[in-house]
Amino acid sequence: MNNIVMMRGRAMNRIMRPGINPTVKKPGPSLGPELVVNGLFVFNSDWDLGSGWSISGGKARCDGTQPGATFLSQTTPAVVGSLVQATFTIEDYVEGAIVGTVGSNGGVQRARNGTFTQQIIVEGNSIVTAYANEFFIGSVSLVSLKEVL
Repeated sequence: MNNIVMMRGRAMNRIMRPGINPTVKKPGPSLGPELVVNGLFVFNSDWDLGSGWSISGGKARCDGTQPGATFLSQTTPAVVGSLVQATFTIEDYVEGAIVGTVGSNGGVQRARNGTFTQQIIVEGNSIVTAYANEFFIGSVSLVSLKEVL
C-alpha cells in the first residue's frame, strides 16, 4: 500500500507495511560551540589537576592515591544562568565514584564506564569540574560543554 507522506513541505511516496508504524525521532536540542578546551586530553595542559590526577594518552587518569576527594577542572566561558549540555566519558573504571559539575550545580554521581550527558544550569561560576571521591580509580577521556540554544 502506498502512502503520501509530507516531509518539510515535500510530498514523498512511502511504502507502508501493515502493522508497522514509522518511527519519528525527535531532534536533540540545538547546541552552541564547544566551551571546553582540550576536552579530549590530547595535551597535558588546560586543566587544573587535583591530587592523584594526570593526563596522558588522551585520558585524564585518577590513580587512587588521592587522600580525599579530588578534582579535574577548567574555567570555561559559559554564562552564569545559562543552560548547558555536559557530556563526559569514563573509561578504565575500577572503583569509587565521580560527579560532573558546572559552577555550583552538580550532576549525577557515576560509578561505571560509559558516556554520560546531562543538562545543567550554570550557577555561581563557569568552572567545569569532575569531582572524584577518595576511592575513585579510572579515567576520563572526554569532557564537553555546550550551551543549549
